[in-house]
Order: sequence, then C-alpha cells, then structure tokens
Amino acid sequence: MPSFSKVTEILEQVITEASQTALKYFKDETDLGIRTKQHRTDIVTKADIEVQNLIQNSIFREMVKAGFVESEIGFLGEEGLVKPGKYIFLIDPIDGTKNFISRFDIFGIAVCVFIDTQPLAGIISAPAYQKIYIAEKNKGAWLQHKSELVQLQTKPCDLGNAVVNFDINSNIPEMKGVRESMISVLSPLVRTIRMVGSSTLETCWVVENIFNFAIFGRQKAWDIAAGKLILEEADGAMVDWSGMNFDVDPFDPDRRYFAVAANKQSIHQILPYLDITSLNKIFD
Repeated sequence: MPSFSKVTEILEQVITEASQTALKYFKDETDLGIRTKQHRTDIVTKADIEVQNLIQNSIFREMVKAGFVESEIGFLGEEGLVKPGKYIFLIDPIDGTKNFISRFDIFGIAVCVFIDTQPLAGIISAPAYQKIYIAEKNKGAWLQHKSELVQLQTKPCDLGNAVVNFDINSNIPEMKGVRESMISVLSPLVRTIRMVGSSTLETCWVVENIFNFAIFGRQKAWDIAAGKLILEEADGAMVDWSGMNFDVDPFDPDRRYFAVAANKQSIHQILPYLDITSLNKIFD
C-alpha cells in the first residue's frame, strides 16, 4: 500500500466529492445549461462550471487547512481558470462533455498538481464506473474501485493484437483528414480502432490494458497531464508523434499536445504510422 502525501490525499477527497456532483447532473433530466465556446462542437454545461468551482474551492480550503501558504496555491482549469502559484492544480472538470450531455457514461474528471513545473500527483475519476485512478511521483499507479485499491501495470502488446483509440480534435478541418488517413493505414494492421471521446479515461484504459495504444491530437494540458503521470507510473509512456519525450507545461493554457500513449516497450511499434508530414504542413 502506498503512503501518499497530504496533497494527494486532498486530491482523492476532493475528486470523490466532485464525482458525486457530476453524477447528480448526469442522472438528472433537467436542463444542463448547454452553451458553445469557440466552436459549435466546443461545449460547456452548468456541470462543468460547478464541478470546476467545487474542485478549486475545496482544494484551496483543504490546502490552507493543511498549512500551505495561500499565495502559493494556483490553478489552471479548462473553464477559464488561471491563477499562478507554486502549486499549480490543472483541472478538467468534465472530460467528455459531449458524451456527458448525451448520457453516455464515458466521461472523467481529472486533476494534476505540479510543484513549479514538475508533476507531483495526478488523479482521474470515472464517476459512472465508480473508479478513481491515482498516481504520485515514484509511488506507482493505483486503481480505487469501491473499497478495493489495486496497483496498475501496463503490459506489452504486439500491434497486430492491439486495440487502438483515436482522440484527435478536428475543429481544424485539416485535422480530420490527418485522423482519417492514419485510421485508413492502421486499420488493416491492428485488431480494432475505437474513438470514445474522453482523453483522460482513454489514457487510464491504456493503463488498465483495455486499450493498447491511444493517439491524441490537439489536446490541452488539463486533458493529458494527470493521465500522463498515471501512465508513466504504470510502466507506460506518453511521447509526441515523433517519438520524443515531452513535459506538460502547467503555465500555458493555449499549448496543444500531439501524443501517443502505450506500454513503454510497445510504443515504438505505432510511431511509423503517425502522420507527421501532414501535421507539419498544417501548422507550418
């Protein structure tokens, strides 16, 4: 059993409360207050706002109660939350909002805490599945399901037997072409391809060996930070499309990430099929 830090204990407590709030909205048939942001498919609901506020306020309260300095507690959240600090909490209040509003139960809540630029702990909840994924740097990756806590470990997989998930944001029309091109190339080479629409849970499912590879395009820091740490603590790897290691920047809300997640012994198998050439043409 791991001996988690006080910060990780706070994350676990807060995300449990946030999961209950998200489930209340998920099961309720009343109006979710749906509105769009920058694009027609870029959606926010009352649940996103309330869950983010709950997480921010609860973390701040519990950190102060534990003796942390108020001015050192910072946040970066998907719904317009930017507050600098020594401890930066990246928040994705509802990852998979389009699933959520359709009452499709694949959605997650993610929080990752950094000390300056270094990740300390990440936590992801799958409220509809009553699962919480937890990792603290150098303490392994863990799954809490009901009253049971088990350690997670990724396993190697040959590409021909692999389940591959795509999560590529196609608000830029050219990105849809990149995605379809890679699917066309990979389809004959793998067991099956899926697109389920929640990058936080997709990464956790790589950790659980449900998916063997997950390919991400145009994600932001809060989409991948917690999952990246959980994956790395489970003998997995998340690299960019050229195979290079990268760090998530907790101070940049605009940076986009193009990444692939897998067991670290297997990840090299899929790199030749990621469409770097087309990607470079789009963003040159």
